[in-house]
Amino acid sequence: MIHLYPFMLYPGVVLAHSEFPEDQWSLLSPEGIFCSGRTLFRQEYVALWQNGPNGQIFYEAINPPMENQGLVKYRFLMAPGNDVIDIKLTLTNLENQPWKEVMVDICLMDVRAPHFYDPDYTRTFVVTHKGLSPVAEFLASPQRPVFRKAGRTGDSMHFFGPPNTNWIIMPEQVVQNIVITQSVDRKWTVGFGWEELSMVACNSDLAHGCIHADPHLGDIDPGRSVTVAGKIYITAQSPEKVLDRFEMEMKFT
Repeated sequence: MIHLYPFMLYPGVVLAHSEFPEDQWSLLSPEGIFCSGRTLFRQEYVALWQNGPNGQIFYEAINPPMENQGLVKYRFLMAPGNDVIDIKLTLTNLENQPWKEVMVDICLMDVRAPHFYDPDYTRTFVVTHKGLSPVAEFLASPQRPVFRKAGRTGDSMHFFGPPNTNWIIMPEQVVQNIVITQSVDRKWTVGFGWEELSMVACNSDLAHGCIHADPHLGDIDPGRSVTVAGKIYITAQSPEKVLDRFEMEMKFT
């Protein structure tokens, strides 16, 4: 069973699984909100987490007005199950101008999950035109690769490009909306994905070891809201089975 422990007043949640008492994952939602050519929010919301039915947790917040940033209403919900968390994110445009190609950066840190942390990217997988591929085939750790979803413009990924030298935008593109990490013993898998995706990324250093799956919310007109659904799996299945399950549950097949 997956358990959730939110940080009051902070937009972060600790994830734990009963099979791994020594392991913890940390989810930060959001780490940033971006649209075409613009950073809408790059601070931390004051998150007043609330309890919902059937173990759900959620928060809703509006960022304080800040120079050169947007005015965004953010709602994030998590519903834990035996081996999966259903997640739902809603953004509302509180400005008087439209946002194009909106993307939310969300980080799932696994550096405190010793049965899963992957320092060399050999057990972290993305889905490219080659199929399910280890990230180590494309870039060596400790460099930080970013993979754009095929068909997206990439106009909202400006934070990850030059002059930011911490990340490398890869020429390879992903064709499915999930990033996957397999356990050290190859018996369990963590998967993080969305029904609509802008990019995935990973980072292996001991301070920030993590994976990112950044949902795509498209264009949002003033006063309008857009919702996107996602999944986080911690399951005793292979990466191939998790990919098949994700595609089925998200109705991609």
